[in-house]
Formats: sequence, structure tokens, C-alpha cells
Amino acid sequence: GIGNSSNNSFYDIKMEGLPFGINIFMGDQNIFYTGTPESCTKYGVMVTRESRYNAFIGSAFENDFSIADVLDDGIHTT
Repeated sequence: GIGNSSNNSFYDIKMEGLPFGINIFMGDQNIFYTGTPESCTKYGVMVTRESRYNAFIGSAFENDFSIADVLDDGIHTT
């Protein structure tokens, strides 16, 4: 089956040149402190419907040629 990743803290991570910088699928209560999804080709951050209570604090987005910087379909994303 498909697992999920929950209750993690990420500090100043850099995700560059990927289709998705951050893709949260069925993940709950993850916190991202600073960091930059840059030059992603689809989305800088994608949060799926099954994900809850994820937070992004001080994150920067520089995805000039992506579909969007953020696609949020999660519950209570901040």
C-alpha cells in the first residue's frame, strides 16, 4: 500500500529543478521552516486532499516556468 509521512520538521531545504519541489500525499502535521522550491517545472508545492495541518513558515517560491508555485487541496494548510 501507500504510506504517508507525518509529524516531520524540515529546515531550510532546497528543491531545485524538479517537476514537484514538495509533494505532500496523505501527510499530516509536517512543518517546513524556510527553504525554497525553485525552478520546478510543474508545482513548487503540491498538497493533496488527504493531507491535513501542514505548515510552511518563511518559504520562498521562484518557479517562473511552472504551472503554479502552490497547489493546495489539503485541509488547514498554513
